[in-house]
Amino acid sequence: MTVETEHILYQENIRIPASLEELHHVYSWADEHLIQTAIPESKRFDIMLALSEAVTNAIRHGSHNSPGKFVDIEVTITSNTVNISVHDYGKGFAPEAIPDPTKEENLYTPNGRGVFLIKTLADDVHFDFGENGTTVNVKFEV
Repeated sequence: MTVETEHILYQENIRIPASLEELHHVYSWADEHLIQTAIPESKRFDIMLALSEAVTNAIRHGSHNSPGKFVDIEVTITSNTVNISVHDYGKGFAPEAIPDPTKEENLYTPNGRGVFLIKTLADDVHFDFGENGTTVNVKFEV
């Protein structure tokens, strides 16, 4: 079933300055709307963690912590899915080039866990890279 044919319970777009100080606003905003659904708490936790990682990556890596830049976030909650889209205006990256953080030689590497976590938690993840930036689309079945 696609988002177009499902009953949309909630949908909103927000734009935040590319600053980690904005992350708690995003977290509160999304959590407020997820709590209003029948999504189990453990699934809400997974969704919030993936959202937090995606936005953090967009701020740190896509926007280089530059408050003069923005990150766009869309959350769509349907009767069957939670879809998250996070867009930054950076150049992008090669997801396949990120070292596996579970391998012994990478256990103490300070970066590289966010994409791994998102892929582990979500039911579907894909990245779109274009002239206008990078978008990560994350889907959870609920």
